[in-house]
Amino acid sequence: MKKVLFALLLVLASVNANAQFEKGTQYGNTYLSGLGIGYNGTDKFNFGFGGDYGYFIENSWMLRAGAAYQHVDGYNAFKLNLGARYYFKKCGIFTGLGMQYEHKGEPYNWFQFVPEAGYCFYLNHYISVEPSVYADLCCNDWSNGSGFGLKLGVAVYW
Repeated sequence: MKKVLFALLLVLASVNANAQFEKGTQYGNTYLSGLGIGYNGTDKFNFGFGGDYGYFIENSWMLRAGAAYQHVDGYNAFKLNLGARYYFKKCGIFTGLGMQYEHKGEPYNWFQFVPEAGYCFYLNHYISVEPSVYADLCCNDWSNGSGFGLKLGVAVYW
């Protein structure tokens, strides 16, 4: 019974997506990240928050920039990122790729590639809840600077 209800909820969420993925649409997002679920070679617990601003340069294609704060096992990390996303109009699924600079203190200044994938659950025509998974793939120190985690965001499209 649980599987049937879950499948029904997924179908309803897909059909009910009131996507605003047209050229010229703007996007604002605040999110929680890590949520204690992420992992990399040096971190056991992490929790953070951040925000993004995006602009759709073409239908379904968004450029975005953002900043974030992350608390990681006694460190306070600050992140700046730039990236792009592609939204699948029919279902609300998105994929993205970005570059990120992370500063955790003097020995930890990392540049990272950040692929992500997620879904837009629309609450109304302008507001969505966006869970996603991401990976921080470090260019400087692969084993200690790379990791993955979950994000849960609330976005506004206008």
